[in-house]
Amino acid sequence: MGALASGVMLAALFPKIALSPLAWVALVPLILVARAAPRPRAAAVYGLLTGVLFFAVLVEWIRLFDPTGTAWVVATLLEAAFVALFAALVRALSPSPRGWRGVLVPAAAWTATEWLRALGPLGFTWGGLAYSQHANLALAQVVSLVGTGGLTFLIALVNAALAAVLAEGARDRRQGVLRLGVAVALVLAGWGWGRWRLAQPLPEGERLRVALIQGNLGDEGDRHTPVRPDHAPVYLRLTEAAAQRGAQLVIWPESAIPGALLVNPALADTRAAIAQAARRHRLNVVVGSAHVEEGRSLNATFLFNREGHVAGRYDKVHLVPYGEYTPFRRQLDFLYRHFPVIDHEFSSGRGFFPLPADTGPLGMAICFESAFPSITRALRREGADLLAVVTNDAWFGRRSATWQHYHMARFRAIESGTYLVRAATTGFTAVLDPFGRVVQEAPLFRRTLLVADVARLPRPTLYTRLGDVVAWACALAILGLLVAWRRQRPPSG
Repeated sequence: MGALASGVMLAALFPKIALSPLAWVALVPLILVARAAPRPRAAAVYGLLTGVLFFAVLVEWIRLFDPTGTAWVVATLLEAAFVALFAALVRALSPSPRGWRGVLVPAAAWTATEWLRALGPLGFTWGGLAYSQHANLALAQVVSLVGTGGLTFLIALVNAALAAVLAEGARDRRQGVLRLGVAVALVLAGWGWGRWRLAQPLPEGERLRVALIQGNLGDEGDRHTPVRPDHAPVYLRLTEAAAQRGAQLVIWPESAIPGALLVNPALADTRAAIAQAARRHRLNVVVGSAHVEEGRSLNATFLFNREGHVAGRYDKVHLVPYGEYTPFRRQLDFLYRHFPVIDHEFSSGRGFFPLPADTGPLGMAICFESAFPSITRALRREGADLLAVVTNDAWFGRRSATWQHYHMARFRAIESGTYLVRAATTGFTAVLDPFGRVVQEAPLFRRTLLVADVARLPRPTLYTRLGDVVAWACALAILGLLVAWRRQRPPSG
């Protein structure tokens, strides 16, 4: 029952249920049952049960892309495996709740496994404990120092300390309560610092007026939408309106223009119209579309400068597994031939770099990329002083993923210490300040033009400088303990 209780609470942390206070106790039942298991393998089974329940609810929207449900089941099992690993690590490395080891090991193990599942071609950050605190803006400010890994560690630390108090006998409980008090004090210190930070004036920087267009054309969720004549006129009309309101930079969302904008002859008039609008109004215009180069299909954004020339192009690097490409397609062809896979695949871009806008270096993240702090950090380190996310979340409709994806953008703004503007085809289109506060936000599924003044902020945060040091430290500590545990195990047989 403990494993199931943790699974239910973890699932309830995120939209649309969003009971974020449960984050502080959600891991407690799993830690208790993992320690009570006879062996690490048995603990892993408990962890797997927790993970399956958690992720089956969290990523139910994957069924939208695969009506057979195969992708949903595979994704659930893959992510649940990391929860199983966490439970096994707790049982192996911290079988007793006594001492600081009984508190620090579970916290470090959860942080390390959560970081680990975000790596590689199948990396996935959905369901990170830190994201459950998106509405707790004061506490969320700590990610500007230690990233989401640091906030996850604090949450897991409170869970581990509480589990230790519940498991210890009356004689040892006083020390357990003391350790719980230290964990809570660290959280309160982070929250208090965040309250102070939110009370400070916004950083000063060169001002810039940005316009974001939410086209809401009604067909963005159709993966096979042909080039339609009504796409470009809507965006061009709203671009004209943005220019009338003094915008210097206008951003269209991902796949605003279906088809390959620069190379498709059918889109020649659209290219010319965008260039003319940029030139006439002395605008920078960012347009989401596709591109084909050397036989490679790319999910791209194009920058039209004030002269109407294409001054830059950013191609999406971190693609959606099984949504935009099939991982290890050649190696696993013997398996894929028995399951439905996507028939049109994108290729990855060649790296993370800002677009050279006349208004300043613009860091672009396309859709799924905004879920990864390492990407926006790389863009900031390459000189971007404004971040932009372009996305097409129409596929999700009003499912929970729409909110889950949007909330991640708040953390990217806080981590980076810069304004973040988000242009979505159907929502949420928004402007977020460097503290993650909403400056403007468009409602879902309503055609909207947002115009807001932002500042270019080149000064990096501590997280931008140091990266995921907490997650790295947790991973290295767990690895070291695991090596020592393996050496101390008695030989089998």
